[in-house]
Amino acid sequence: MPIFQTQIIRIAADTTSKENVLDLNTSAEPQAWWARNLVMQVGVFAGQTLLDVSDIESVTINLKDLTNLDGLPLATKTITSFDNTTTLTTWQAGTQQHFAVDFTADDLSFGLTNGVRLVHLVITAVTTGGQTGTICVGTLNIIDDGGNSPSTTPVNAITIATGDARYARLGAEMEFDEGAITSDGSGDITAVSFIGDGTNLGLASNADVQNALNTAYAADSDAMNAYYYAEGLLSYPGDWYIEYLIGEYGASSGGTMDFDSGAITSDGSGHITAVSFIGDGSGLTGLPSRATMSFDGGKITSDGNGNLTAKTFLGGYAKVVAGSGLAGRFGVSTAFLAVDCSSNNALVTLPSLDNSDTIPGQRFTIKRIDSSANTLTIRGAGNYCYIDGIEAPSNQYQLTNQFSAITFVSYDQGYYIESRYLT
Repeated sequence: MPIFQTQIIRIAADTTSKENVLDLNTSAEPQAWWARNLVMQVGVFAGQTLLDVSDIESVTINLKDLTNLDGLPLATKTITSFDNTTTLTTWQAGTQQHFAVDFTADDLSFGLTNGVRLVHLVITAVTTGGQTGTICVGTLNIIDDGGNSPSTTPVNAITIATGDARYARLGAEMEFDEGAITSDGSGDITAVSFIGDGTNLGLASNADVQNALNTAYAADSDAMNAYYYAEGLLSYPGDWYIEYLIGEYGASSGGTMDFDSGAITSDGSGHITAVSFIGDGSGLTGLPSRATMSFDGGKITSDGNGNLTAKTFLGGYAKVVAGSGLAGRFGVSTAFLAVDCSSNNALVTLPSLDNSDTIPGQRFTIKRIDSSANTLTIRGAGNYCYIDGIEAPSNQYQLTNQFSAITFVSYDQGYYIESRYLT
């Protein structure tokens, strides 16, 4: 047997009890070393009876801060594979369990206080029929042994190199091929560190640049020679060519650069003025005050202030027949869903809030159109979607009668129920 083994906690999750779970290996509160791999082996019971878990679709294990149970978890795992061949004999022998949860060292590398942290442990399940519930709760005591560290950099940390690249700290340098872009200590990037004297850019040996400078000299040799002698420069082509071209032909105060029929103008402070490029709009023709663009069956419409209104392409109607192979989810352009459960039970999932499926203030209506005894269940997407303050996966609703309906309005953390129609 190897000297070092993965930590194992073995939990008998009693669905009928509200007492904190114990580690069967120690008959005490579960404990684990900080930033060490951990396996949590779980058997699901009702009292002393080992349960059949064939109707469980998924199980989620969350570790949360005891002072912020409504916040995001410190670590979370979701399991979808279960061993229903487990018997009471093999469970008691420690050779089988309904499911096992693997936490990596990085999963358990969250912050501690004086080397310890007691976190809230909760295991919830979703059945194949769409029911949700809590399997067990308890605490897990995370302890720092003083001799370990996460296997990789913690998720919220950044390296010095990353910090340099993001913020250009005082004295930081970022490699740029053969040169460097250097901060001057005041938050600005110094041009000299980018242009320098030209040696890092290899201009003197670059035949293409050399030819271009020779062409410029031939076109305006008198002016360039005058500048050359005035500055006391000894040779050409070289750095003085660059200095001359920048000094004489650069974007100086009030200087202009032709841009088709318009001009880009310097304001004298090193900035390009937008008005010199856009002007008063008189050069742009044929734009109505409220232009529209076709978007499938809807339109994206300007509000007259240069903004596009999202409401013009959100909305729409869709019908779902349970068991027909169509997903019972809303699409981006669907706001009213008619559901036919006459052949099968149906599960409708509201759009997820952690991507672009919806925006705050959008309404979603579900209406049942059949009179069968099959169930129509509605729930939020994900584990942190709230409906009227109830967190998923416990926030689910059913429409049992024909032509009954419910309307939800989205906000930044979930949905509010706006209305119900129960026939």
